Amino acid sequence: MKIRHLSYFLCALPLLGFNCDPEVHVGTAADGGSDGPRGDTPPVLNEACDSEDNDLDGVIDEGCVPVRRCWDYDLVSAVGTNVASGDTTDSDDDTTGSCASGTEGNDVSYRWLAPGAGTYRVTVEADFDTVLYLHEGECGDTEIACSDDALPGLQPELVIEANEGEGFVIVVDGYSAASAGPYQLTIDAGSELTEVCGDGIDNDLDGLVDDADEDCL
Repeated sequence: MKIRHLSYFLCALPLLGFNCDPEVHVGTAADGGSDGPRGDTPPVLNEACDSEDNDLDGVIDEGCVPVRRCWDYDLVSAVGTNVASGDTTDSDDDTTGSCASGTEGNDVSYRWLAPGAGTYRVTVEADFDTVLYLHEGECGDTEIACSDDALPGLQPELVIEANEGEGFVIVVDGYSAASAGPYQLTIDAGSELTEVCGDGIDNDLDGLVDDADEDCL
């Protein structure tokens, strides 16, 4: 019988010490070989709390670390009237602003990145007593501003000085557990703000109110 490959013949002689396992490379430290299996080391699988067996150990969610919930919705860098709308009635109570009553209300949170360096004003239109607060960073724990009843009708207002690409979490909350309902969220850029004469508010954020503002003269 004709032998097509010498390796076939050598593999038939195990006493000569030839290794015929295609999954094992035999070598020495000098030639960079190893006695281990070929291929890359398999990645370490970590268990996530997601009702899946991520680490393939046959047990679901055992020893998992809960994934931290940072915000409910992503606004990216949206600016304008009614950039978001919703209803806090069926939302959860995840956090409480420092200017709220202490009686926790339902809240909805938004990730937002400033589209450019400048001043921005965040307001909410709703028929219930709302609270707005701002967390620093896209997943930050530090509250940097909180507003309650800044505008007529028990509505809040936040003014943000931001750098381009700077991230925040904006939270729409109820002043108390009884405060909930539909709302509309607006984010105005400083260059788009105009003075509303006679409302006692510096609407265009130029430091001048109503008659003192040249826009009202």
